[in-house]
Amino acid sequence: MHFWALTQRNMRELYRDPISMLMGIGMPVGMFYLFAAMGNSIPIEAFAPRTLVTGVIVFSFAFLTMSSGILLAKDRQSALLHRLYSTPMTVMDFVLSYFLPFVPMALVQIVTTFLAAISLGVPLTVGMVETLLVLLPMAVALIAVGIILGTLLHEGQVSAVGSVVIIAASLLSGAWMDLAQVGGVLYAIASYLPFAHSVDAARAMMRGEPLLFKSLLMVYGYTLIFVSAAIFFFARSIRR
Repeated sequence: MHFWALTQRNMRELYRDPISMLMGIGMPVGMFYLFAAMGNSIPIEAFAPRTLVTGVIVFSFAFLTMSSGILLAKDRQSALLHRLYSTPMTVMDFVLSYFLPFVPMALVQIVTTFLAAISLGVPLTVGMVETLLVLLPMAVALIAVGIILGTLLHEGQVSAVGSVVIIAASLLSGAWMDLAQVGGVLYAIASYLPFAHSVDAARAMMRGEPLLFKSLLMVYGYTLIFVSAAIFFFARSIRR
């Protein structure tokens, strides 16, 4: 089995799992409509569709962490990967074969959530396309976290830690609340993690505001760190 064959196989495994599709796409969109409906009754800026949309997208990426981690952990436990280690595939071949199937899903999450926002009156703008500059790197970062977890942990452990990542993305992204108004420890922690920075940068792009270079650098920096760590841990697992 070579690189592209493993990539296609992983893609089939992902898209034949309706639970992953429902959790990764259906649940975030459902929550978007729920909070937008609450915003109609309670006029809070955080619940306005134009404010919600980028936060919901970043929140949805957290499900990629669990899905990618579980897929890799399953393959490790089934000894599939150990058999493939004897093939000419390189470390990058393996890592990419577990990365690439989730990139289209991230794009579907982005498009689906933006369509939901448009259905509630958010205008279609060039800014929505520009948000890809920060949203796709954030998706890659969280896929990389899943690969790290899948390399180091068993399936059940990945599910547990993946749930923590989902909760962290929900609380620390500012998807459902204004973190600056909340303040305190939550705001302080969020300022050192990429979730809120990716949401803030994407919101600024949507509104046509000046780029938040600090937030972009934070997202790109975390993406580089997580991808490098995924490659390192996967390479180490092959050498064992």
